[in-house]
Amino acid sequence: MNIGKSARTVMFFALLIASTAFAQSAIINEWSQGNGGNKEWIEILVVQDELDIRGWQFRDETSLYTTFKADNNMWSAVPAGTIIVIYNGGEIDATTLPAKDSLMTDGNFLICANANDANLFTFTAWGGFGNTNQSDCPKITLSDGTTVVHDWDNGNNAAFSVNTLRPGSNQAIKYTFNTAEGVGTSTNWTRTAATAGNVTPGAANGGVNTSWISTLRGQVDPPVIESVVRPVLNPPPHTAITVNATVTGTSNPTIAIQYKLNEAGENHTVVMTNSGGTLWTGDIPGQAEGTLVSYYVSAQNSGSSSVRSPSSDSRFRVYSSVLGDAALVINEIMYNVNASNQSEWIEFYNNLSTPIDLSYFMLMDNNARSYTIPSGTTIGAGEYRVAPYNTVRFTTDYPDFNTANLLPPFNYEFSLPTDNVRLFDVNGNLIDFVSYNVVDPWPSQLAGRSIELSRPGADNNDGSNWYRTADSLGTPGELNTITRYLIGRAVPVTNPDGTRQGAFIPEIPNDPRTGGLPPFHIVFPERTILGSFNPSEVTTSYYSRSELASARGITLEELQFPSNNTINRLFEITETGRVNFDGVDLYLRFTTADLPAGIVDPMTADPALMASYSTDDGVTWHNVSGVISDLGGGVYEMHISGLDHFSIWALGNAGILPVTLSSFSAHQEGSSVVLQWATETETSNDYFTIERKTATSSYEAIANVESRSASGNSTTQQRYSFVDNRVVAGDYSYRLSSVDFNGVREVLRERTVSVAPVSVPKSYDLLEAYPNPFNAMS
Repeated sequence: MNIGKSARTVMFFALLIASTAFAQSAIINEWSQGNGGNKEWIEILVVQDELDIRGWQFRDETSLYTTFKADNNMWSAVPAGTIIVIYNGGEIDATTLPAKDSLMTDGNFLICANANDANLFTFTAWGGFGNTNQSDCPKITLSDGTTVVHDWDNGNNAAFSVNTLRPGSNQAIKYTFNTAEGVGTSTNWTRTAATAGNVTPGAANGGVNTSWISTLRGQVDPPVIESVVRPVLNPPPHTAITVNATVTGTSNPTIAIQYKLNEAGENHTVVMTNSGGTLWTGDIPGQAEGTLVSYYVSAQNSGSSSVRSPSSDSRFRVYSSVLGDAALVINEIMYNVNASNQSEWIEFYNNLSTPIDLSYFMLMDNNARSYTIPSGTTIGAGEYRVAPYNTVRFTTDYPDFNTANLLPPFNYEFSLPTDNVRLFDVNGNLIDFVSYNVVDPWPSQLAGRSIELSRPGADNNDGSNWYRTADSLGTPGELNTITRYLIGRAVPVTNPDGTRQGAFIPEIPNDPRTGGLPPFHIVFPERTILGSFNPSEVTTSYYSRSELASARGITLEELQFPSNNTINRLFEITETGRVNFDGVDLYLRFTTADLPAGIVDPMTADPALMASYSTDDGVTWHNVSGVISDLGGGVYEMHISGLDHFSIWALGNAGILPVTLSSFSAHQEGSSVVLQWATETETSNDYFTIERKTATSSYEAIANVESRSASGNSTTQQRYSFVDNRVVAGDYSYRLSSVDFNGVREVLRERTVSVAPVSVPKSYDLLEAYPNPFNAMS
């Protein structure tokens, strides 16, 4: 039997109280112990239109009463606003219940029926509601008997206790609110005597929800929320947060802000007031620092269903200060890959010394496609998080990646050859921004190679600070390959007498390439004397030789090292602040993978390993002895003591180096360029090669100069020179290399000189010398 349905607006109110899609699609609107104590009944109000209730159960906490017949199509599409009254067997209370209308032939949205009506229900037993049993109250469930549609006391809520609301003999309880949202709030229920005039089975409850039920039946339109705006982007702590809403189509409306704190507990309600025309305003109370506030605006006309905006909660966090520049850094991007590979990803780095809560941070690209980081996501100090395009593809490419640091996929492709990558916090503040490209100074990134930031403190919207990664698949979740930029800060120490030292213990992050140890270890002496200071900050970088060449934009051959047996790990340390220190211990760490072919075992190398430093960007190197220690696991450490300054450091030995060069210069003399150089030692050195290039040509050999030692070996200083007569005005670069008797060539040094035009006289005159040395003197 079909239930009659008049033409009307189809409405559906989605509630947030339960997790199931059916939660409160129908509610218990009124129920009674009966007039006389033994004539119990229940009234069910259908809230969702076209509701299929076949197989649904009416029960209490412990037992089943009756089931809506699964094969009766009358229950397959029940209209919103329908009231279903079910009573206990033959104990119908004629003085309060409406007339039985089991077939609803009049189409008036009402049915009153016996619970054991075999045409409508599959009856089990009417157990009866106890007067004192806290859990003995009506409930509507799906056919499984456990999925709740509406539990009257909201799960044994103490507010619905025996002594306040639960009806006893000769009593009833009725719902007195005008939306289904309030069924879990005890103040929206009224207990009354179960006598005619007090109870209203089959009708609105004393007129309180008449308009609402009329709306469910398609008779009242709800308002329209046009917009919801929070004028203050970053609400400070303990300050009220104003929310404005533009609402049209209002008629005796109720408009309110519904909010939660830290996504926990029940909704709080703030009734909004009209500020003129369609503008409504309300204030969320001020909250403590760090509180996450989730909110939306609900609106309804008297008797209409409720609407809300936005459909998904708006959120903001209470900040006393917004994250500063370079706090959370877009540190590495994999973007230039075939779309079918789904291998794109983006890496974030926390450059702070404290964790950052990333809940609801948003990533956007140039096409306004967005990705929201899930709630509860944090990134620790100095840690990385990676968001992939596709999780399966990413974990296939990087099987050793710690998935605890992997964010959900963003599921859209970066644009080529350029795109904007923007990161916003939960309040909508722009935290970081990268507009990458392949045009100089951006690196021409290849498919399958990521681009990475030179250091977290660099401006990552400047292409000159990005490099194509040296590793074929990049370094997601770990230190970049180009420059490891590490910062240690001063740790003041308080003496027992209350005075403070300027002791400095840099905290340098661990390096996966050195067995989880920091690549440096620096120990400063304690300072107790006024005027003796340690640096306030130490900046340290370390890289391989190829990484250094890439960072400086030159070829590997153009790099200058203290020897050709230099270990493939270079260090650069600088200090800031008021500096006046000495007696510093420096520990430089390296691995067997860093060793060049000429050094098999750093503990037994002959010549022994030395530390070399340069204060002029690698032009001149000075050797310093140190102590090598084997830390195990293929990791070694060079200890250098007594330092009073920092610089660029390299480790190595003389190996097969033909020449120790002490100087190399180039200058103009007349219309020629004179090259001069000096060596401190020469070992198996056959000859020197001189190369020259101009602004329009690459290097080409112009001369060979033989060693002054016939044997190619020398322990005393040797000086050399060469005159280049084939020059005109312009800029020239000269490169000096040594070649040993085995033909091994080593680039020693490079110099640049500008040649100026030389003036030539137009005529010549021979004048008599004065005084004339050939004349006799009188």
